[in-house]
Amino acid sequence: MKHVLLITLLTFALGQAAAQTGLNIDSAFDGRFRSSPAAVETEISGSPLKNSALDIYRSITLTDPALTGDIEAMVLKDGADAETRQVRYIEGRLYYAYYIFKPVDNYRRYLFFINSFLKGGKKMTLIYMAGEATPEQIKKLISGHK
Repeated sequence: MKHVLLITLLTFALGQAAAQTGLNIDSAFDGRFRSSPAAVETEISGSPLKNSALDIYRSITLTDPALTGDIEAMVLKDGADAETRQVRYIEGRLYYAYYIFKPVDNYRRYLFFINSFLKGGKKMTLIYMAGEATPEQIKKLISGHK
């Protein structure tokens, strides 16, 4: 019985990891920003997300504009494979992106990016989400409305 439980838990964990595999932004979450005082990295999975219809929530917020170029390039590459795209540019730079990707392992996958530095703001935010949440639920989560 213990082996069955262990195999079930490993399968679930591997499924969550696979949901992000294949995206360029995966390398943004490789830990490179964890020691930077100009970055906040968040990863949530499991029961804390049960009311959101998500299984995975990952985000990076950067407060140093010099750190944003690599992430912008990753987001642009991933956008080429998105099924649905909403993007805005400012002076040739990616300001806003909201992508919906083909589901992987029954996970719907979403990517949100905003670089407020381009409008005089003080941060860039990248959010990756996967789970059963619908696009409408994701938009509500991003906008902060219930």
